[in-house]
Amino acid sequence: MKINIFAAFTFSLAFTLFGCAAKIPPDQYGNYAFIVSGVPDGAYTCNPREPISCAFIGHIDGQVKFPASPIVVVSPGFHDFGIAGAEGGYGFVALGGHRYIITRSRIYVSMRSDPTGTVIDELVKRDGQYVPIKGVIAEENARKQAAAEAFRIQQAADLPRIRKIGAEVCRRNETVGYVMHAYVEAVSDEKIKLHVNGGQGNDHEIWDFPDLWYLCGNN
Repeated sequence: MKINIFAAFTFSLAFTLFGCAAKIPPDQYGNYAFIVSGVPDGAYTCNPREPISCAFIGHIDGQVKFPASPIVVVSPGFHDFGIAGAEGGYGFVALGGHRYIITRSRIYVSMRSDPTGTVIDELVKRDGQYVPIKGVIAEENARKQAAAEAFRIQQAADLPRIRKIGAEVCRRNETVGYVMHAYVEAVSDEKIKLHVNGGQGNDHEIWDFPDLWYLCGNN
């Protein structure tokens, strides 16, 4: 599904109030990155059709921009933008020919040459700067996969101890999001009998597969 939040931003960056952008012909768009503030100015509504209603970009790379403006044009590369009323800066690598709409929580990217403003990427904050969300998601998925594999290896190594009567074991209940705590009371060929600590007098016993549990507490 194509996101088109920029549709409201299809006003030209050559909006006469903001000078320099008006002087850049389309065949030179690739030489510049176009930065637009989408951050509300205090309690006021940031109307993308009237960029002057949005908070102004007042600092670029630590330097005061005078006069401040809700739209700026910069050369490609890493830049840090300070916006009035926004906490912290917005540092990211700006690519030539791209338009960046800065909001409070993320930055939306489209091609400056695309009049529809279709979003092609989103930047989110990571380690102090804004980076493509696709990379963040891929990194998080890789971390989860590595953690799951490490858990599987450790759990397999601990399986003989899990099958020991008296072992203290736990199991995360993903459905409700809490950890079940139990003690092994008996062992069969395939399953273990568990006394589950349900809390508030809700202790109960179940038979379950040992490879669904892991060692925890004192063993």
